[in-house]
Amino acid sequence: MFFSRAPGLKYVDRGNLGSYDYEIGDFVTDNSWRDLDISAIVGARTLLVMFNLAITNAAAGQTADIRTKGFTSVPNMMTRRTQAPTVAVYTDSWVMTDANGIIQYRINNTAWTLIRLNIRGWFVL
Repeated sequence: MFFSRAPGLKYVDRGNLGSYDYEIGDFVTDNSWRDLDISAIVGARTLLVMFNLAITNAAAGQTADIRTKGFTSVPNMMTRRTQAPTVAVYTDSWVMTDANGIIQYRINNTAWTLIRLNIRGWFVL
C-alpha cells in the first residue's frame, strides 16, 4: 500500500506480517558494527525505514544498536537496552538506509534469548 502527501514521496506499508524478517541466528553478537543489507525488502532508494525490534537477554542493561551505515555519532543511532533479566523489550524506530539499502547493527556479546527485527514500512522517492 502506498501513501503520499508530497509529490514523489511515498510510504510503503507492509501490512500485517506473519513472521519476522530477521531472527537471532541472522545476527552476529560480538559488539562490533555489522552491515545488514535490507535492499531485497526495501530497495536501494529508501529514505527512512520503520523497524520493530524485540530483544530479550539473561541480564539487564544489554544493548542492541541500529544506525545508518557510516553514521558514527551517538544521537544518530537507535539504542535499545534490556531493562531486566528475561524481560522482553519491544520497540519501533525509524532509521535511514544508505544509498544501497544497507544499515548497520551492533549487539552485545552476551546470552541473548530473543532478537527479532521486522521491517514495517518505508518512505521512498
